Amino acid sequence: MKKLLDNMRHTDSYRDAKSTLLNGRNAVICGMPLALKSLCVATLYQDCSGGMLLLCSDEPEAQQLYENLRPICGDRVVWFPTLELLPFEIYAHNIELTAARVGTLSRLCQEEGLL
Repeated sequence: MKKLLDNMRHTDSYRDAKSTLLNGRNAVICGMPLALKSLCVATLYQDCSGGMLLLCSDEPEAQQLYENLRPICGDRVVWFPTLELLPFEIYAHNIELTAARVGTLSRLCQEEGLL
């Protein structure tokens, strides 16, 4: 795995994203397969101090990115579940979903350097 992460450091996408993050701006990583995107994010996480917030275009992509990052970054990766509401739906309380969301937000407030 270390060899893969080291190789990622030599790509243009990685160097551009790292430079952007180190300058205090938001980086956009697109145009690559999700597996490579996961390696790029994991390498950025190792090389840049502080936490990261990752936004994905949809739930399946977010879930796959989360699952790809867990073996590399361990329990520093946290999942924030979606409410899955359509604009015309009325919010119905789901205790498990609400508890998971509150648990993630609580952990984000208490710990630094989460991904």
